[in-house]
Amino acid sequence: MACPLLKTQTMATSSAGRSVVLFAAATLFGLAACGGADALTVAPDDGGSTVGAGGRGGSDGGSSGSGGADTPGTTTVGSGGSWDSTTTVGAAGTGGWTTTTVGTGGDAGWGGDIGSGGSGGSLGCVPGQSIGCTCASGQSGAQVCRADGTYGECVCASIDPGTWEQQQLARLRRGMVGMWTGMQTNPWLSSCSTTITFEANGHYSAHSPGDACVVFYYGSNDDSPEKTYLLNDVLPTAEGKGEIVFWFNPGNTNLGEIRHLVLSDDENQLRFEAWKTGYGPLVFTLKRVSR
Repeated sequence: MACPLLKTQTMATSSAGRSVVLFAAATLFGLAACGGADALTVAPDDGGSTVGAGGRGGSDGGSSGSGGADTPGTTTVGSGGSWDSTTTVGAAGTGGWTTTTVGTGGDAGWGGDIGSGGSGGSLGCVPGQSIGCTCASGQSGAQVCRADGTYGECVCASIDPGTWEQQQLARLRRGMVGMWTGMQTNPWLSSCSTTITFEANGHYSAHSPGDACVVFYYGSNDDSPEKTYLLNDVLPTAEGKGEIVFWFNPGNTNLGEIRHLVLSDDENQLRFEAWKTGYGPLVFTLKRVSR
């Protein structure tokens, strides 16, 4: 409620002295009831309108205002070589900010402007995600995505190693895979320098420098999907035996034998005999080049 405006009056009575005293007292009482000079010219305020700025004292006698209404912040997308999405939102009545960042750097990322630059990156994998993998034994395993977005080691279930014969045969099959170099000798007093590659899928290839000789004596050194081999047994001496196909040309093959296959303990030396329908042996003495 505003104070009434005081007016100056001139008393023209015979008792002028008494009127002047009453007027002065009324004036002093009115000023004391309405406050000082500021209260006469400024009305109370309900708070400031500037975002984040403290308001003035409210008319209800409360403390300083806690700021203006929320104002959404800006959204920035992209920084060179990464994929960062930053969302900024005003905190209620304080003028403060909250920042949330999602994603990790990709190979290229967004450029400085939206739409220019490379493709965006993403996490390598979702933590907790599981995918299949192949174990060293050939069986299937699983890899689980770690918290840093990368996959852990391939986890393989334990398997029954089997009998001694089964273990030895598995070792020979696994160990003979790779590239080998050395010599082939035979009863006909000829020899052949050779490089042989045994593949895990059961195919093989064999060559000699400049095709100076036919590596398996019979057939051709040309590569063919019909050139196959298979170890299918192991002797009490830990020597392997099996089959090998001698290839002459497409559709023209002979089935031969692998006998007395021996693999060194470090799996870097290989020796075996190859036989063709009772003719032989072709003796191979080889050293590993690679797996």
